[in-house]
Amino acid sequence: MNSFVYSFQILKKIFKNGFYKIVLFFFLLLFAVLFVIYDNTPVAPISIGSIQLALGLSFFYFLAIIWSLYQMGTTVYLSYLYFFYEADNSPEFVFLRSDFYHFAIKKYFIYLLFLIICRVFLYFLVYVFFF
Repeated sequence: MNSFVYSFQILKKIFKNGFYKIVLFFFLLLFAVLFVIYDNTPVAPISIGSIQLALGLSFFYFLAIIWSLYQMGTTVYLSYLYFFYEADNSPEFVFLRSDFYHFAIKKYFIYLLFLIICRVFLYFLVYVFFF
């Protein structure tokens, strides 16, 4: 449980150190995609294609490709910051650990849980926007 709290403290520090700017741009780009979807449809903006475009699952438009690449790039950058936090900020923490394998596995599962929560939140935002 202690490593769980520690991992979320790392994520909190990453966001405070400037990652929040990337997240704000993420939401700005999301609202731009939703505006394009809503503006280009005549009456009912609800369709499977528009929801796929908003979630980054469609590759038929230039904006959809940029949106998908931005989501992937943000995920890769956050994972780099998260997994190499100890090596960048306190290398003695990594080297003094006796069981690095279990530490890495716990960190991976916590990061996976965080990504799932963020994706569910994104899907919920898109769902609320369209319905």
